[in-house]
Amino acid sequence: MRFWSNNRAIQHNDKAYPLHPVELNSTPVVGPAGPEDGNVSAVIGLLMALALTTTPAKPSVAVQRLPIFVQSNAVDPVGTEFVRKLRAALDTSTIYRPVKNPADAQYVIGIVTMDPDDAAVGSGAGTSTVASVTLQLENTKGLNHFIYSWVLVANQDKVERLAVELFAAIDREIQDLNAQISR
Repeated sequence: MRFWSNNRAIQHNDKAYPLHPVELNSTPVVGPAGPEDGNVSAVIGLLMALALTTTPAKPSVAVQRLPIFVQSNAVDPVGTEFVRKLRAALDTSTIYRPVKNPADAQYVIGIVTMDPDDAAVGSGAGTSTVASVTLQLENTKGLNHFIYSWVLVANQDKVERLAVELFAAIDREIQDLNAQISR
């Protein structure tokens, strides 16, 4: 369909939107499509295909960290350091979050330590610890449910490695328990 206005031909499409001829340097550009036009068309087609087939990013799922309480009785210096290192491992965990109140916890780690050389006099005292560790499922209606226990002996220079290994063992026990419960 052609309409005349100001002595120029204006084309309209089926929706009556005017289509003006493109002019460069006052000369109308008319002619067959060149190789540059094909490249532009290919790029535009590719972009449209990507836009239509790309799915929007899914919002990240917030992983809920399991609440865990550490209950300890560590009066010896190496045992105190051991408990501190275990708490540090829990603080940096992406799976567990330490809580201050056992009633807010899903799991409880109970630790009792002692210096095996307490009775010794001299250089042996204060260089190692013996720890009894229990993993329990918190039960607000009564006694906690026992899951697992460990007895550990650590020299002062092995405390950090032992705390990391204990944290890994606790994690394995909790994951195993959760797998059994979900069956």
